[in-house]
Amino acid sequence: MSKLILAVNAGSSSLKFKIFEVPSEKVITSGLFERIGHDDGIFKIKAPSGDVKRVLPLPNHDVCVNELTKALVELKIIKAITDISAVGHRVVQGGKYFADSTLFTEEVAEAVERLIPLAPLHNGPNLTGFRAFKSVLPDVAHIAVFDT
Repeated sequence: MSKLILAVNAGSSSLKFKIFEVPSEKVITSGLFERIGHDDGIFKIKAPSGDVKRVLPLPNHDVCVNELTKALVELKIIKAITDISAVGHRVVQGGKYFADSTLFTEEVAEAVERLIPLAPLHNGPNLTGFRAFKSVLPDVAHIAVFDT
């Protein structure tokens, strides 16, 4: 049976995403949010009906996550947000603590936060993205995928 995995890369002013069907690794959709923190943010997503681009206020990552989850259903990319089985989060810096992907628990989040000085432009936004997606998808596995 196939499952849908959401892969996200949260940056300081952007949020990139793809949904994969596994085990086939078929890309169901992809897109991004740009200019997070601005009134003229940009949201792009590939939908079955064609590419969609919206210009809208994107004050923070939470707004982006809410816009994404709404659009996925509205554009008929998925039937319900609960169709997503897991979320993979790119995290730039795992320091000496993380060499492999790991379940993104609150303890891991605390370690990622302590490592912000090693990747100040990335680890903070990676953590913000994790918390935003965790609030919308609390019952699925969240995995931290480290660059280190």
